[in-house]
Amino acid sequence: MNQLQAEIIGVSAIVAAIRGQFDSDNGTKLCDEYIEAALYGVENHLDRIVEDLEELDERLVERG
Repeated sequence: MNQLQAEIIGVSAIVAAIRGQFDSDNGTKLCDEYIEAALYGVENHLDRIVEDLEELDERLVERG
């Protein structure tokens, strides 16, 4: 469960950093290629979280 929490915190941090790229007061902007790469990373993290949750759900069902 701690690993899952760490992944969610990581995704949240990435999303916050990407959101900052659209802030008009932010003097440093990432190019579109890097923003796209970051979003791809978020997508992969979320996919792994879903897989982890499915595995956890299966284990809980097995325990009854």
